[in-house]
Amino acid sequence: MRSLDQVLDAMLHDRDMLAAFMRDDRSVLQVSDSDFEAMQTIDRNQLTQAHQRIRSGILQRSHRGAGSISTLFPKTIAAWTDSPNELAAYFLASDAHAQHREVPHAGTGTCLEEAFYRFAEGRHIGDPAEREREFLHAMARALTLSPDPAFAVPPEFQRRKEGWVGVTRRSSPTLFAATPRGLVTGPLH
Repeated sequence: MRSLDQVLDAMLHDRDMLAAFMRDDRSVLQVSDSDFEAMQTIDRNQLTQAHQRIRSGILQRSHRGAGSISTLFPKTIAAWTDSPNELAAYFLASDAHAQHREVPHAGTGTCLEEAFYRFAEGRHIGDPAEREREFLHAMARALTLSPDPAFAVPPEFQRRKEGWVGVTRRSSPTLFAATPRGLVTGPLH
């Protein structure tokens, strides 16, 4: 059984769960009888509109001033062969997105930048070296803006006295660092 909170969250992010709710498919929803009865009071049009707003905004909205997924991962997204709407739908329904936490009180999880990278990794979207560079740049930017983050810092970054550092592994070594003075990037020799 899933809790009502879990199912409501899934319906907002996963179009298959929303579709199961729309056709009253209790086997997919996996909620108790009382929760299923309570769910019948949900305005289906409003739920659908909220789902569509989340899906249409997930790649475009700016996160903590670091930029949007579209601006942080342009080459990875350009390698996607279907519509951006489909990319957003697959991302929102992914295990990688499920690890993401939007707000600190929801528990420690990945930031959106890492969640998207893990999703793209799992789907092999784009060139692996370019995907890694975009990810490290996005994370260094996020850590520059949030030096003591509420999200889990990915293992590709290490804490140092002056901030956070990550280095590419799929191409010639390039440093990505978040320091009190700002974002630092460049080749390592």
